[in-house]
Amino acid sequence: MSKYKDIMDNIELTDEMRERVLKNVKGAAKSSVAPTPIKKANRTVIMQIIGYAAACLLIATGIFFAWKSTQKGKVTPSSIVPTDTIAPTDTVAPTDTEITTPSDSGVMAGGSDGSDPSQTGNVRYPLHFDDISGINQEYGLKLSDLTTLPFTPAKTICTGYSFGAEIIYFGKDLEECCWHICRESKPIDDIAENFPIHKTVETADGTTITLYNGETDYFMAKWFDGTNYQSLQFISTVPEETFMTIIEEIKGMQ
Repeated sequence: MSKYKDIMDNIELTDEMRERVLKNVKGAAKSSVAPTPIKKANRTVIMQIIGYAAACLLIATGIFFAWKSTQKGKVTPSSIVPTDTIAPTDTVAPTDTEITTPSDSGVMAGGSDGSDPSQTGNVRYPLHFDDISGINQEYGLKLSDLTTLPFTPAKTICTGYSFGAEIIYFGKDLEECCWHICRESKPIDDIAENFPIHKTVETADGTTITLYNGETDYFMAKWFDGTNYQSLQFISTVPEETFMTIIEEIKGMQ
């Protein structure tokens, strides 16, 4: 009986199969009990009826066990028991600690890392200023916005680094001119490496201007004003006269 139960437990019947089996059983039972005079019934017919009845019982039992096996593992909403929730443990708020962050080094065009051993970490670079007056206050300069540029600036960005200041003048869409004022020559020299062809021009007061990359028009000019190293760089070449006019304006600010 246990082997039989094990076999029947593994039987799975779909609704369609169950309906087909019952239909066949009913048909077999109907044909086996066709109207026959009782007096003509013999032992063979009686045994056939008993056999079909036993078959019906066997099939019905199989259907029941198959249905029962399909119910295993099913969870109804009423059988779900809510589990106790665990309240989160109290967390201890961190105490305030003093964090010392090393100063950021500004990176200027040309690849300078802007390192400055004199920085103590109290100042974070780059510094962003609303206008050129912020640069003057930070570095003790007396600069003003350029008025002799060969275009009308639509936007100006003023940034401070550990090595000096950067003022970028934008035209309609592009960065048209970049003006650097540095305490040391390295950042400007790094930019100048991109323009190997150059020539020098001497001004009336003895200032040497180096012009880069061109025969008649140039991308960049650099000079030393006696205190700071300065440079002007354009996105497109401009004539030597344009550089000299702007440089004379800058020299008049000092």
